[in-house]
Amino acid sequence: MEVFNRRVNTIIDWYEGITGTHCEPIEAMSKESYVGDLSMSIPPFLIKGKETILDGTYHYYAVAEDSAGNLSPKFKTTITLDRIAPVITDFHLTGSTGAPVTTSQKIVMNLEVSDNIGPLSMRYKFSYGTWTEWQTVASGKNRLSLEGAVPLPSQYQLFCEVKDGAGNTSSANALIEANRSPLAPDSSVGSPSGLVFSTAPQLLGPLFVDADGDTLAASCFLIRLLVTEEDGSTREEIVYSTGIIPGTDSWIYNVPDGVLTCDNDYPANYSWTLRYQDSFGQWSQWSAPVYFTLREPVLTVSVNGKGTGTVMSQGGEIDCGGDCTETCSPGESVTLTAFPGLSSAFLGWSGDGCSGTTPCALSMDFDKNVTATFAVMGDVNDSGTVDLADAIITLKLCAAVATTETIVKAAVNNDAQLGLEEGIYILQKIAALR
Repeated sequence: MEVFNRRVNTIIDWYEGITGTHCEPIEAMSKESYVGDLSMSIPPFLIKGKETILDGTYHYYAVAEDSAGNLSPKFKTTITLDRIAPVITDFHLTGSTGAPVTTSQKIVMNLEVSDNIGPLSMRYKFSYGTWTEWQTVASGKNRLSLEGAVPLPSQYQLFCEVKDGAGNTSSANALIEANRSPLAPDSSVGSPSGLVFSTAPQLLGPLFVDADGDTLAASCFLIRLLVTEEDGSTREEIVYSTGIIPGTDSWIYNVPDGVLTCDNDYPANYSWTLRYQDSFGQWSQWSAPVYFTLREPVLTVSVNGKGTGTVMSQGGEIDCGGDCTETCSPGESVTLTAFPGLSSAFLGWSGDGCSGTTPCALSMDFDKNVTATFAVMGDVNDSGTVDLADAIITLKLCAAVATTETIVKAAVNNDAQLGLEEGIYILQKIAALR
């Protein structure tokens, strides 16, 4: 019982947890008993001659000692002094592949943060959104996959806040440009379409258009063959893909010869589609299909007029009046020559690409129809016979007298000129001298 007549000393012994610095025991109080709070001040450290109170975790141990020197069990308590906010050393955004530009709504937040005490938590928000709940984050480097809003904007902006256990907060924000896909090509202005006379057509796509103003990096054509079955149904089969074509002018593509069939007896109906890739690797959607049919051009020659004659090509493919039609290779050059029959004159060419009376050279880039007109020699009014009316017209022409009669240059020497030689010939025909 006499212990209560002795005084009780409360001894405080502490050390700081980060630096491990110990302090000499302090007699906190001396009385017979104590109940309630005991206020203590964190002692300063002497750093470079200046008293400084360090942030850190402080551990306090209290032991009661009576006048006889008996010690109570040691009681421990801990308190942390934290006045410094976390340090964000890096905060940036990348695309899902690590690129500095994102091509989708998937982005990666890269956060590097440090704090001597911790623990750390973090929250974030997009510029158009609200803050997330606080979540635990590690000291050091952190990567977090996020999804931004769709449709893809021109950029994403992200805000971030990090706080420690004492509630000290640091913030940062970052931007990432968003690269949108090129616009799908407008196939209505591309070619070929419709009927095409070629075995190796040139595919010409429309201009490249990009929402972000990026440059063209590549393009890709896909050609499909539409095969018609016996029952009339259509089966689609991929015939040829150009693959990725690099370059700034790659919307033009020359299909190699022999890839596509060109058979007039069994014409093939094709379609092509196109897509573009920008300089960031983003592909556009495929364009709407453009349909075309490959066919070899056909040359058709006809003979006209009251005279007689034939037309022949340089290789003999055309021999008209008998063989007047010929299927040609696309772009093939064909030369036609007219040969008037006995007592006939060649008046000239008419039709696709031919005129005058000299041999006609054609480039067979599409179907062409040509007519050679022959007249009876000396039949200058094209009546079908040589008579006095023809003589009168010819004499007027020789005398430079104006005439309103129909005049056909049925020259006797096929020089397309009417003159004295034709007048003599006509008079001889009338007199039955020829």
